Amino acid sequence: MSNEGPLRDLLDEMDHVVDRYRDASDRNGYFAAMYRSVTREVSRRCASGEFVDADRMASFARAFARRYLDAVDARDRGGPTMASWQAAFDQGARWRPVVLQHLMLGMNAHINFDLGVVTAEFADRDGLDTIATDFRRINDVLGAMVESCQRLVGQASPWLGALDRLGGRTDTRLVRFSLVRARDAAWHSAERLSRLAPGERAGAVRALDHDVARLARLVLDGPVAVDSAVFVVRLRETTSVRRIIDLLSTAAPRPG
Repeated sequence: MSNEGPLRDLLDEMDHVVDRYRDASDRNGYFAAMYRSVTREVSRRCASGEFVDADRMASFARAFARRYLDAVDARDRGGPTMASWQAAFDQGARWRPVVLQHLMLGMNAHINFDLGVVTAEFADRDGLDTIATDFRRINDVLGAMVESCQRLVGQASPWLGALDRLGGRTDTRLVRFSLVRARDAAWHSAERLSRLAPGERAGAVRALDHDVARLARLVLDGPVAVDSAVFVVRLRETTSVRRIIDLLSTAAPRPG
C-alpha cells in the first residue's frame, strides 16, 4: 500500500519497523503492522477533511506514534523503556501467547498508557475541550477497522472461537477491551494528568505506567480453563510469524 496524506513520512518510518520485525520473525510485528494500518487510515481522513482540525489531528497522531516509535528504538538499542511497553516487548520471542494476546498487549501499552499522556500534553496547549470531538472521531476510525482486523486474526488463528465457549476474551471483544473502553480510560487519565503541576504529573505518569504494566498480566494470565483453551488455539495458529505480519498489514476499513 502506498503511503499518502500528511503522515506519509511517519508511515514510511513505521514501514521500516514492520519490515525489521518481519525479517526477524518477531511477534512484536503483529501490533506494529496493525498500528500502521490504523495510522494510514487516520492520515487518509486528515487529508479528506474528516476532522474538525486536520492539522492538529495530524500533529496529535505524530506525537502519539512517536511514543511508540521511541519505545521501539529504546528496545532495539537495549535501553530501558516504560514498564507497560516492556511487558509487551518481552513476549515477542515467546511461543505461547496467541496472536490476539500480542495485539492486546501492544494496545494496552499504547492506549491505556501513551494515549492519556499525549492527550494531557495537548491539553496543556489547547485545552481538552478543543480536541474532544476529534478524539471521539478516532473511535469511528477504529470501529471501521475492527471488522477487517477480526477477519485477519481469525485467518491466522482459526480456533480462536474456543475461547468464546470457555468465557475468554476473543476478537469479538477487541473493541470493548482494548479500543473504545481503553480510549475512554485514556481520556479520564488525560483529565486527571492535565490538572497536575509538572512535578506531580511526572509521578502520576510513572504510577500509570506501572498500573498498565500490571494490566498486561490480565491479558496473559487467566483461569486454568481459559489458559488451556489458549494453548489449544495456539497449536492451530499459523506457524509463520512473517505470514501473520503480512496478513495484519492488509487491514483496511470496511467500505461505505
